[in-house]
Parts: sequence; structure tokens; C-alpha cells
Amino acid sequence: LVELKLQHRTICEGLESEHWWVLSNDFYHLFPELPPQHFATVAAVACIKRFGTSISEASCYLRTESVETSLQNVTLQTKVWKTLKMVSIGSDGCFRTHQSSTTRILETPSPFLVSSKPRGPPPGF
Repeated sequence: LVELKLQHRTICEGLESEHWWVLSNDFYHLFPELPPQHFATVAAVACIKRFGTSISEASCYLRTESVETSLQNVTLQTKVWKTLKMVSIGSDGCFRTHQSSTTRILETPSPFLVSSKPRGPPPGF
């Protein structure tokens, strides 16, 4: 299942304005009898900055985030990947780029190892 959203926002202050467009995609696994499980997001953002009728800067961003969960021995391991890429060009022709990425691993005891056996009454009961 893919959920798609498109948003637009304009911010004006005097002769300056910013026009933002955000296109985001959320991805879900579908399993019978379970709610959808989110596993990834991709967002593309464009921004046009204007001064009067002239464009002062144009920027594009691409952000991704994905999650993968697996059972490793007795540990439930969740990996989270994030990336960000940006390209911008100013009215003076100055071209800028930025790129970053991170990976985070979260480990928790597996829920399958928790005893489901009922406990007896407390001592002395």
C-alpha cells in the first residue's frame, strides 16, 4: 500500500515570498488481520524564493527513511536508514549541494521469549 500526499504553501512577507511544494509517499506492508505496517517514507520538497517578480533562490530536497525489523538470535533488531539530499541555486548562479545519511540499529529482547505461562500465587497465599 502506498499513501501519496501533495501539499503546497505560500509564505509572503512584503516583497519576499516562498512557495513550498511537498510530495510524500508512505509505504506499508499489508498482512491479513493486522493493521498496515509502515516501512518507508520518501519526500520530495521544492522551494522557490522570490523577491518581487524575480526568483532569488530555487531549492530541491529529497528525504528518505526506511525501517527493517528482523529477529537475530534472541534479539529483535530494528534498522532505521535516513538520507537527505539538497540542491540549491541562487539568483547569482551560486550552486550548493548537501548530502547526508545515517543508519541506526535498535535492539530489544524478542517478545517471543517472554513466558506466557501463568504465574502461581505469591508465597504464603
